[in-house]
Amino acid sequence: DKRFADVQAIKNVSLKVQEGKFFTLLGPSGCGKTTLLKMVAGEIKPDEGTIGLGHGVLMGYFAHHHSETLDPQKTVIQEVYQVVPHATLSFVRGACSAFLFSGNDVDKVIGVLSGGERARVALAKLLVKPGNFMVMDEPTNHLDMAMRHALTLALQRYQGALILVTHDRHLLRNTVDSLLLVDRGKVAEYTEDISAYERWVLERQQSEEQNLEVPAGNTGT
Repeated sequence: DKRFADVQAIKNVSLKVQEGKFFTLLGPSGCGKTTLLKMVAGEIKPDEGTIGLGHGVLMGYFAHHHSETLDPQKTVIQEVYQVVPHATLSFVRGACSAFLFSGNDVDKVIGVLSGGERARVALAKLLVKPGNFMVMDEPTNHLDMAMRHALTLALQRYQGALILVTHDRHLLRNTVDSLLLVDRGKVAEYTEDISAYERWVLERQQSEEQNLEVPAGNTGT
């Protein structure tokens, strides 16, 4: 459980992530997806209940703000290298190249990079040593189509477990095993496909808009 003031963000959620399974959290904005991810990642604590990792589980975590924590004085390759300090230079260059930093691009200073480029560095740092369990919140934000495809390929090769929040249909269709719907603080398995989910969201939005159009006190009589 997690509450913020009078809002019950997450309510009585029980979830087990098994080895090698890819989950995505679906739900409208503000439904609690990011709150749940932050609790799993240890950024915030639940008000009630516990979150535990199995024996030997090593977690990697990507969130929007991670690109802001990069050292603006370091180069791209220096930032990635510090995650795997015992790796060879060619290995680290290969990891950078997978995220479209090739040649002299690896020597660019973080401080001159765009928001999208910083996001790519943060992803490279995660995926160069991903552990066996990853938690990712909207990893394709600020990425162009080529980089979204590169990330999809990287996740397809990943052998661990994953909990993902994304609105990227290409990433969803090509990586995820199971869909979990977060709605009004609760989490349940979603057995339909992405197209059905998008129709549900649209119908819900239309219903809410229609309710807002009814004047207060108007009973229709």
